[in-house]
Amino acid sequence: MKTTDVFSQIDLNKSYLERKKFLYAIVDQDNIRTVHPQLFKKMHDITYSFTHRMSNSAVSGDVRYFDNIDQCMMASEGYDIILIQNIGNFIRINRFFELLNNYCEDNPDFFVVAFTLDWQAEKNADWMEIHNQMIVVNPHSWKNLGSPNFGGWETVTEELPNYIRSEANFHDNYTPYWVQGVDGTSVLTRSRAGWGWLKAAFVKQIKIDNFDHNMRDCRLFVYPTSDSELFYNALLSKDETLVTNPNQKKFIKQWLNPKETIWIFNSEAYTFNLPLTNCDTYFGPSAGFKYLDMLQYSSNVKFIFYDYNPASVNWIKLLKETWDGNNLKLFLSSQPLFLQRLFKFINKDLDANIDILYKEFGGERNFQWLWNRFKQSDAEFIVCNLFDKEQFKNLLSLAVGNKPFVYYSNIFSTDFTSMNFSVSELDDEYSKFLNTIKTMYPKSCTLGCDPLGNWVHTLGEDQ
Repeated sequence: MKTTDVFSQIDLNKSYLERKKFLYAIVDQDNIRTVHPQLFKKMHDITYSFTHRMSNSAVSGDVRYFDNIDQCMMASEGYDIILIQNIGNFIRINRFFELLNNYCEDNPDFFVVAFTLDWQAEKNADWMEIHNQMIVVNPHSWKNLGSPNFGGWETVTEELPNYIRSEANFHDNYTPYWVQGVDGTSVLTRSRAGWGWLKAAFVKQIKIDNFDHNMRDCRLFVYPTSDSELFYNALLSKDETLVTNPNQKKFIKQWLNPKETIWIFNSEAYTFNLPLTNCDTYFGPSAGFKYLDMLQYSSNVKFIFYDYNPASVNWIKLLKETWDGNNLKLFLSSQPLFLQRLFKFINKDLDANIDILYKEFGGERNFQWLWNRFKQSDAEFIVCNLFDKEQFKNLLSLAVGNKPFVYYSNIFSTDFTSMNFSVSELDDEYSKFLNTIKTMYPKSCTLGCDPLGNWVHTLGEDQ
């Protein structure tokens, strides 16, 4: 099994971050491991899987777990940017990294970007807090401040540095856009976390920015400490009515029970770049147009499209049977509204995706030539759960010849798999998947993502 360079087509500016040594630090600052070990395992594995996928598709970096933020910072030597996520924080939209890239370019000497909470303004007590759900740290600035400890939950009355803050808030009175230290101190009582970093920054009159609206919209924190037992039971049953926390409800309703979607285009390269000559059957998910590349290796290929989602299977069938290969934009817009609502794609807009599609296949004329060849090809369309061993074997039995090519894209590295399987379970499922293929077809070729988002391929015994 070999790694394969299959790139994402997401067009984002991340040039600054890509020049920096990046650490993805996953922490359990709230000590969920002790409070609710089963929930800790669930939240850890989902955060770990999501984060590894980001390191492979957004900004490359090391992914490491630490019990708390101070342990993380003790291991920060050699890194330029540290993204700290408490377990239960999920960045789901890669645009976050373009926004972060722009912020770091504009503020190269920043200390932290965080969720800073001004409880003095809200309650006239408790001073300030840095919420641990997600923090971006410049370790060079942290070191220049004397490598302060983060500061845990404790109630202490002492002289604290004065600060000013934005007049506006994200919501309520405790979420300022920014805070900054100023001259002088006041005797106040602090009882919230993050005081160590805040004191060190305010003494030096450093400004700390809060995550802006756009950054916030790219992620979700599910507050594992809130009604932990109820939340865990709701996760197991996929029943959002068991919890009251709005983020937990959203996570279960929208992420654990996602709506049907139809991926019109592929989010990776449209060419396989593998020695697939003489492969007689193509197995692939019902999405995009990547399968057309098979016809550049051989004109006599049987196509077998599979998907767990019936709407996706039916879409590829409809596309093959009714579209002539001309004016894709018009064809898509002519579909019934209920179907259009299922369409999904990345990149800027429909035109940008079509431009990429044609460019990848050597121009519109060559694409149309391949499409016409595909329309004449033999194809089957199968609703199948790859994680059901018998269903998968029945799917593979549809091959003609003894050298199929099985393309499984990112099926083992999706939101669905990350949230429904533990890391060890998914590793086991993935190994069984590949072993089943090689047992039935020793000459087969395979390509797709492993559970952590690494693209890998295998070639047949005769290659």
